[in-house]
Amino acid sequence: MKHSVAFQIISIALMAFQSFLSPVILGLEDFGDQILLIIPVLLTQSLVEPAFQMQVNKSLSNGMLSINLFSIVLTAFLGLGFLCAVLFVTGSIDALVLIAFFISYILYTLNIAIFFAVDKIGYAAISIGIFMTFYVFTFFAALALLDGKEILLGNLVGSLTATLFGVATIMRKIAPQFERKLSFAHVSFNSLSYRLPVVAFSNATTILLGVVGAAAGTVGEFRIFLAAINASRYFNLVPLAELQSAIEVGIGSRKFVHLRVVARRFLLSFACFAVGMTFVFPPIYDVVFGDRNFGRMALLISMLFVLVQPLSYMVSDSRHAKPISIAIANAAIALLMLAVFWTSIQFTADPYVAMGRSVAITLCCYAIMALNYTRGA
Repeated sequence: MKHSVAFQIISIALMAFQSFLSPVILGLEDFGDQILLIIPVLLTQSLVEPAFQMQVNKSLSNGMLSINLFSIVLTAFLGLGFLCAVLFVTGSIDALVLIAFFISYILYTLNIAIFFAVDKIGYAAISIGIFMTFYVFTFFAALALLDGKEILLGNLVGSLTATLFGVATIMRKIAPQFERKLSFAHVSFNSLSYRLPVVAFSNATTILLGVVGAAAGTVGEFRIFLAAINASRYFNLVPLAELQSAIEVGIGSRKFVHLRVVARRFLLSFACFAVGMTFVFPPIYDVVFGDRNFGRMALLISMLFVLVQPLSYMVSDSRHAKPISIAIANAAIALLMLAVFWTSIQFTADPYVAMGRSVAITLCCYAIMALNYTRGA
């Protein structure tokens, strides 16, 4: 329990620096420009992360991980191909640095997934602490020496050093196998598709703002808004990775006592944070950045999106539906969310109202699917 709390506290501190102190130091416009620079990596990592998590969780046996390296390498390669395609379309002149950041970031992601799978949450807390330390140091070093690359370089160096720590501490818990046995349906459909709505929420919406020509300052404010929402993932006694591991074990064994305890703790923590954030965050934003363009109701409704990820994970891990049908449903819901967001922007020119509407529809869809697919489990 104490290790989970430590992990969450350090995650909160890292998010606070990345999403709140950084725009104060850089200014909203510079912050927005740098976010648009690294958003292809964040988008791709968000797709790769759940595949790694599910592959690692399903390879656990008697405290050891028999990781199928072929599956891991293939997933990483597909992610790298997607990133290269996005960078080619956008014509980014920083492609090589962004690719290096992506590689180090997904290795760090894999390390964290392994730590949670083998119940070494204390190591996960140390790892993210290392990430934050080197991120902050690199950020300020780049601020003094360079111009416009502080966030990119901070993430690159932070994830790389944390990965080196992870490699040095987890090898005794892994039995690597390079077998070409791959459950394509599971890896490509379930594990990649269940995160699509989350990816759409966290990153694709930002890209859409760039497509419609939103000013860098607007993009910066929108990212701070999203960070305030995503903070509820960390201002929680239960990390999402721990909740998803409990879902995996509970559904697999059909023993739900532990899952109920973890889920109850997660929901109670989330409810307390969501209500508090709705009242506290808007006036803080007004004092630090000036007049805001989002209201309390849009913030509260949008924060409900944090519940989508565990619901979609539960649906994707269900034994009552075929992987292809779940994948199609996940993709359809993600597209529906983006369609609602895009359409609302066209009519209201307000991304925060658009976000609230798309979140409400997405949450309803997954609540219905979860009840349907897990009924009688």
